[in-house]
Amino acid sequence: MLFSCRPSLVIAIIMLATAAVVPCNGAPQTSTDMNFKPFRIKTGVWGFDTGSASGPWGIKDQDGNYQVDPVFDRVAIFINGYAPVKKYGQWGFIDTQAQIALPCKFDGIWQPEISFPRITVTVEGESPEEYLEIDTYADWSAGFAPGVFPVKAGEKWGVIAASGSWIVQADLDQIVPVQENRAKIRRNDKYGFLDQNGVMVIEPVYDEVEPFTEGFAACCIKGLWGYIDPSGIFLIQPKFDYAFIPGSALVQKGSMCGVLDANGMWKLPPTYDSIVRNFAGDLFRTMRNGLYGLYSPIEGELIPPSINYMWAEPHNLIKIRKGTRHGLLNASGTTVIPCDYEEIEVDKSNLVRLYQDGLWGFYDLRRRKLITPQYSKLEPFYEGIAAVNCQGH
Repeated sequence: MLFSCRPSLVIAIIMLATAAVVPCNGAPQTSTDMNFKPFRIKTGVWGFDTGSASGPWGIKDQDGNYQVDPVFDRVAIFINGYAPVKKYGQWGFIDTQAQIALPCKFDGIWQPEISFPRITVTVEGESPEEYLEIDTYADWSAGFAPGVFPVKAGEKWGVIAASGSWIVQADLDQIVPVQENRAKIRRNDKYGFLDQNGVMVIEPVYDEVEPFTEGFAACCIKGLWGYIDPSGIFLIQPKFDYAFIPGSALVQKGSMCGVLDANGMWKLPPTYDSIVRNFAGDLFRTMRNGLYGLYSPIEGELIPPSINYMWAEPHNLIKIRKGTRHGLLNASGTTVIPCDYEEIEVDKSNLVRLYQDGLWGFYDLRRRKLITPQYSKLEPFYEGIAAVNCQGH
């Protein structure tokens, strides 16, 4: 059956579909994929619009209205030459030649978590339809290779190939998108990893895992954390109370924190009360006995814990306080403004406001020029201009 689409409906749906574009992890799409746009014809009836006069999905009629055929209960975008389609309440997959790759027999397709409210589409004379039963434009591939589909059968997840063969049977409770050619999965409260082809490369035997980063993954067994490589071999045996990201691994041993390298050697021994990763750019903020310091993964410890407090500010600056006086550091931990001021205010402008002994001045970040405090009042800068009060005037 062919359906004629009213122009007003075409505009409304295209605008709504565009607003809902939220790709998950930038899965590769060919220019051919993008030519096939999901198209809502009416309540419960979807197809694809190629935007051309003819093609595998239909043809324009004599009045210039685009006809869409075949049609489905629901569709999603094409990724790597395939698109999910729903018919009679179940999902399957088609290719760009309008051929069924996998018949509609699955209970769900993979979708990233929706972080915005569901909305409905209402067309005059038709019943409302929940537009976000799925996110039509989300990356349903979860980053797997072309022709590898994460699907739901009953209440469980599995991975199936375009050939119809199960790569991993539908006995998984969770599939997380591929990161560094590894997809975290959960089965019966244990975690493991699939590769990009959907093959189980690390069996789910861990109590908890972090996604692979920099070629390693933190994993937990019996309450202790260590690190594995992409084949599942332990590079650092489980011995920490918490571990995160090798190379500059932030770990916790007992109540103290430290930093490891990829070989398990200490870059910072576990003698810190807390460590905040990427506090300012690549710098870590360390804390011991209520005092703060800075650590660089490349240069090592820049400032031992000796500062009363520090804040990350715009321009990759770090505001610090020693006693009652404030100063500024740059992203290398080098002093920009010494701790001589009662207050320092940083915003998105290039002019930093300084307060000392009842007077305001400023520091020009671009010119690296200090205007000593001489104004009784200094308003925030806007487009390079600020109102000042000079000795009560």
